[in-house]
This record gives sequence, structure tokens and C-alpha cells, in this order.
Amino acid sequence: MRKFSFAIYRLGLRSWLDGQRAITASIDAAAYKVRDILRKGGPDVRERVFEALRDYVRELPATAETGGPSCVITGWPRTGKTLISFALARKHGFSLISLDQLRDIYQDVDEDDLRIEMRQFLLDELFMRFPEGLIVEGDDLIYVNRKRIDDPRNISLNVCGSLTNRHKIKCFVIGNADAAVDSKVKALRTYQQTGKCWTVKSERWRDLPARAREMIEDSRKLREMAPAHEVTYIEMDVINFDRAVKHAAEKIVATPVPLG
Repeated sequence: MRKFSFAIYRLGLRSWLDGQRAITASIDAAAYKVRDILRKGGPDVRERVFEALRDYVRELPATAETGGPSCVITGWPRTGKTLISFALARKHGFSLISLDQLRDIYQDVDEDDLRIEMRQFLLDELFMRFPEGLIVEGDDLIYVNRKRIDDPRNISLNVCGSLTNRHKIKCFVIGNADAAVDSKVKALRTYQQTGKCWTVKSERWRDLPARAREMIEDSRKLREMAPAHEVTYIEMDVINFDRAVKHAAEKIVATPVPLG
């Protein structure tokens, strides 16, 4: 019986992974198409860009196997967003879209207003099509404009709040507001040593104490902002991290959709 159950689990996991690969391929295709439209230019370039984005969402494979409400999981890098999202996706059958991938579609657009409008348009289209069964995760949504990442005035939950209000989805921000700097630095360094962390290649992340202090300070700002935007803040224990991931996933499932 256990072997049979494990075989079913592996079959379900393979199906989920195939769905995730299809999502990645569709994002790559959309990014290529948008870059091509912008390169060619023309008087109707803006209209063609947004039509391409609408086509991308319309053609996105629906792979979710859940009736759970869709949600956004955001926060600073290296707070646990991705691990929480994977835990939810694999256990409950959500489709998962990473903003690190989705950002490929709009991040190279030079015009700030157009880039920000493209992000909002994509998210609106996604949650109109998938009010259930979708997780969108990434740090992009805590910034007004990610290209001004070092501007302390740039931290905002306005995008999350607008998504909550318009689409009645659940939004969560993950943070380390209560962490000690030394503990966060130790956690960051330990993860870097696994060889899996992109921060080892980042010039900005070489000064781990500075990044830890920024992360804690911004987490406190986000925690304070969250209630006004109907966003749920989740504090992560950097010392008992695996347990914190499990508890965060359980909280996300149990949290009701805002009534608005």
C-alpha cells in the first residue's frame, strides 16, 4: 500500500513539474515576443505589447489541481518566500509563478511608467484568469520600482493592496523584523555555503551585515504597512527556519480571503 501511495505521489509530482516547465516555457516565449515588439517599435508599439501580454496569460497552461484561493507571497530576498511557496504548491497542488521569471518579460523596458504598467497589467490578467490555484511569489512586489532598489522610499505594498482589493486574493509578506543582525548574518552565510544561493555572485550581497540590517529594517516597515493594505505579515524565525517554513505554509492555507 505504501509503495502504491508513493507511486501515486511521484506521478503527481511529475505532472506538477511538467506543468511548471510549461509555465517557464510560456514566460520565455512572452519575453521574447515583447522584446521583439519593442525592438521593431512603431506608432502602435504600446498596444501590441499589451496584446502580447494578454495573449501570454490567455495561453498559459492551467495546471493547478486545487480549489484554494490564489495568493501572492512577497518580501525581501532570502526570507523564505520560495521555500514556503514550493511547500504549498507541492502539498496543495497550486501552480507557481516566480516573479524572478515573470520579471524577464518587463525588466529590460527602459521607460519606468511602461515597465510598472506592464507589471500591474500582467498581475491583473493572471488573477482574473486564475482566481484559484495560483501562487505568485517574489520580491518585486515590495518595490514601487525595482530599478530604484537602494532608495528607502521605494518600499511599498501598494501593488499587493490593489491586487487584494480588485481580485479578492490573499497577499502575504514574509519578513525578519524581529531577527537579530548576527543571527540573520549567520543564516545567510550558512545558506551561501551550500552553493545554491545566487547572492554569492552579487557584489551587493558581499556585505552581509549591511544586507541583514536593511532586511530587518525593511521588514519592520512592511509589517507596519501590511494591515492598511489587507496584507498578512508573517515573521520568520531565522534560527528554527525549517519549522518556520512549515508554520508559515500552514498559516497561509488557514488565512481567509479578505472580505474587502
